[in-house]
Amino acid sequence: MSTGKAKKPIPRKRFTVYLFTAAELEVFSHLCDGISNLEIANRRGSDLGTIKTHLSHIYAKLEVSSAKQAIPIGRSLPEIQALQRERAGVQPSAYERLLQHMTQQTRAAGDVLFRKGDPADMLYFVQEGSIHLVEIHKRRQTGDWIGEISMFTEKGTRTCTARCETATKMLCLSHEQAKTLFHEQPSFLYFITQLIANRLSEEVERAENPAAVS
Repeated sequence: MSTGKAKKPIPRKRFTVYLFTAAELEVFSHLCDGISNLEIANRRGSDLGTIKTHLSHIYAKLEVSSAKQAIPIGRSLPEIQALQRERAGVQPSAYERLLQHMTQQTRAAGDVLFRKGDPADMLYFVQEGSIHLVEIHKRRQTGDWIGEISMFTEKGTRTCTARCETATKMLCLSHEQAKTLFHEQPSFLYFITQLIANRLSEEVERAENPAAVS
C-alpha cells in the first residue's frame, strides 16, 4: 500500500461552464499568453501531440475552430486570469490591490473613448462590453486591457482610435498611477510587459495574415 498522500481533487466548479480538465485549463492559459503550440509543449514538458489533443478538446468545448477564436474567450475567464497571475508572480491579493487603485467608468454605444494622436493618459480594463480599435480593425472585449502600448511610446500619444460598440463598463487607471505602481509592485510591471508582448505577437500575426483580420 502506498504511503504517499493522495492528491486532493480540484473541485469541478473551478472550471466554469465549459468543464475543462485541469490539464486543459493549464494548456489554455498558456495559449492565452500568445505563444506557439511548441512553446506550450516545452513549458509543460509534454510532447506536441499531447498539446494538440488538449487544444482540440478545448476548441470543441468552446465551439470554436481556432486559437484566434478561443483566446478572447479564455482571457475573459477568471480561471485563466488566475493561472496567468500565478505565473507572473501576481497573487490574487495583489491583483485585488491593483483594482482598488482603479475607478469605474461607463460609456454608451458609439462613444469615442479616445482618438488616434490624443494624449495617452489612462489605462483601461474592460469589465463588460466591446470596443472597436478603428485603424487596426481589432476589438477589445470583456477581460481585455486597453492603452498599455501608448504608455511606452516616445510621443505618449494614442496609436489608434477606440470606439465603444456597445454600452461598456470599464475600470480606469491613470498613467501617473500606473508608473507609481511600477515602482511599488514590480509584479504589475511584469504583467504589463507580458501584455505588450502578447499584443506584439498579435501584430506580427496580423502582418503575416492580413486576410485573417476581422
